[in-house]
Amino acid sequence: MKDTINVLIIHPNQNVCLVINVMLDKLEMPRYCAKNANTLRAGLAELERGGIDAVLADLNLPDCKGFEVIHKISSQFGSVPLIVFSDLDDKTAARLLHYGAQDVLPVNGLAPAMLRRAILFGVERLAASADERFLTLLDELTGLYNRRGFFHIATFLLNSARRAKKKLSVIYCDLKGLQKINDRYGYEKGNKAIIACADIMRDTLRTSDLIARTGGDELASLLVELPRESALKIKERMLEKALQFDATKALPFPLPLRVGIGSEPDYGKSSYINDLLAQAEEDMKLSSAGGRAVKQKP
Repeated sequence: MKDTINVLIIHPNQNVCLVINVMLDKLEMPRYCAKNANTLRAGLAELERGGIDAVLADLNLPDCKGFEVIHKISSQFGSVPLIVFSDLDDKTAARLLHYGAQDVLPVNGLAPAMLRRAILFGVERLAASADERFLTLLDELTGLYNRRGFFHIATFLLNSARRAKKKLSVIYCDLKGLQKINDRYGYEKGNKAIIACADIMRDTLRTSDLIARTGGDELASLLVELPRESALKIKERMLEKALQFDATKALPFPLPLRVGIGSEPDYGKSSYINDLLAQAEEDMKLSSAGGRAVKQKP
């Protein structure tokens, strides 16, 4: 838990804001730092600046009312716990939770301990939920992102790179004949081959590069601000590291790693991620036709 929790209070009544500020000042472990906004628009602007850990919002704002307050905040800033004030009945309060509020506090009878509990539970609950969502994006065997995680993050990176006019490349790898390896040597050896290939990608690529296991025998990486010429050099280093791994005799068979490159022909003119992957897969098949370590000219 952070030492200081930054709380945004969105309420049209300055006296109510003052009372809540006084309550927060009395709380310790952690310390609370409050900012005030009297309209939804002002509150959203404050959230846009960042650094807010929790939001306390009234549902009767000058520029927005009721469930729409919850919708507009949670749809844009879903990673920030939203606690709303309402003296409505339990049934309506349950609907508020369903719409995206983390908790509902009464306007009348609000106490510091109640406020503290709601904020802390909201922050911890959302953090736990974020951790669970993050785990669904990871591949258990390699620790890399899985296919879902790859496409989730790659789509964002692709759009961001287009706006910034940055070049992109994709590296696509597979382990040819993995099923035959599993049949002959067992799945434990096959898994070790997958892990070895994942380690080669980690060791060769930058820490900022997105790397994922996109299928049973497939791995991929999205390289931002890296032209095709540089990606080809990375491809060669990966194949060389595969040969170095073979020399260690860690596995009773050569590492069947194949590598291909897909890249944008020009700034901002690439197709979707699937098209770059298809391009990389075709390059992989062509460059490995004469042997694993065949070098391809740009």
